[in-house]
Amino acid sequence: MRWNGFNFNNENQCNCPECRGVTDISHMEIDVYIDDPNDIIDEYFEIVKDAQSEEELYDILVEFYNAAVDNTYKQVLLDEINEKVSMLNNVQYGDDEE
Repeated sequence: MRWNGFNFNNENQCNCPECRGVTDISHMEIDVYIDDPNDIIDEYFEIVKDAQSEEELYDILVEFYNAAVDNTYKQVLLDEINEKVSMLNNVQYGDDEE
């Protein structure tokens, strides 16, 4: 039995990716939008200028901080995913840096 490239047939004794049936998994694209840090700064700079009170300014600065942190985490996680995919490709196809 096969599902999305995984082979659930226990007849194969070999543990290589091809025998396990994981070589034809369809590639999925990750749709994550990473903001340009300058765009975040510019956006919140304009919002800060319109603040009417200290409490409103505080709330805007908290939102700015959260937006910056979220954007940074997205970038770090995407970098980690790309590194792991590269490592998996090197394991399967060999290192091309020789």
